[in-house]
Amino acid sequence: MSRVYIDMPNKFIYSTEIPTRKNDMYLDLHVTFDAMASFVMEAYHRFLVDNGYILTHIEDTPIIMSNFTIDYKSEARYPDVLRFEVAVANFTSTAFDIFIRISRNEGKEDVAHVRVCDVFFDYQNKKTLSIPAKFREKFEPKE
Repeated sequence: MSRVYIDMPNKFIYSTEIPTRKNDMYLDLHVTFDAMASFVMEAYHRFLVDNGYILTHIEDTPIIMSNFTIDYKSEARYPDVLRFEVAVANFTSTAFDIFIRISRNEGKEDVAHVRVCDVFFDYQNKKTLSIPAKFREKFEPKE
C-alpha cells in the first residue's frame, strides 16, 4: 500500500492544545491511533464551537465528514502537550477541507498532518447542499 501525503496549507487560523494522558499510550511506546483520532475530533470540535458552530451544522446547514486522513510524521508520547493548528481550504460548491497540523515541543516537531473533508448534506433527502455564503466569505482564502 502506498503512503499518503497531505499537502498542508501555509497559513493556520486557529490553534488549541491538548495534553496526552497515560492511558492514551500503547505499551508506553506512543499515543494510540484511536487516541489520536479522538484528539483530532476534539480539536475539530473546538474550532467549530469557537467559531459559533456545532459539530453537525455550520450556518444552520448540516454537514457530514466524508474523509478523514492522518499522515503521521513522528510519535507522540505521554506527557506531551499536543498543539493543533487549523486551516480551512479547498472550497468547492458543496465541500471544503479542514487541515490540522499536530505538533509537540511547542510546535517544533510535527507529529501528524490531518485532512478532514466536510460536505454540506441534506440527511433527509440524501443530497449535497451548497456551502453557505457566510461561511465561505469568512473562511475561503483570499487570493
